[in-house]
Amino acid sequence: MSCDMILQACQISILKGCWIHMLLLRSVSLYDVDRDVWVTPRGDIPTEILKNATGYVQLHDDHIRYCQSMKSIIGSDLTIVVILQVNSSTTRCSIVFTLNYRAGAVL
Repeated sequence: MSCDMILQACQISILKGCWIHMLLLRSVSLYDVDRDVWVTPRGDIPTEILKNATGYVQLHDDHIRYCQSMKSIIGSDLTIVVILQVNSSTTRCSIVFTLNYRAGAVL
């Protein structure tokens, strides 16, 4: 499948979706469940600091639950994170291509 065959708006949507998914998976890989911190090159950041700084309490709590859930499944295996990212990108691209084709948007 060629990117030329997908409408530009759909290409942008795919890119945004993949980017957000990548950020979520990256945050899972940086989250330390035992200490409830984000591990960064400049030191650990307690999740409570980010929760209070942003004011998005529900979003924060949902994201922490997502990270804890994913960590319980994949642990610290970055290979699985990469596989999830590639699989998600491929699936998203196939779905959008199919929708465009059915709508007659493919030349």
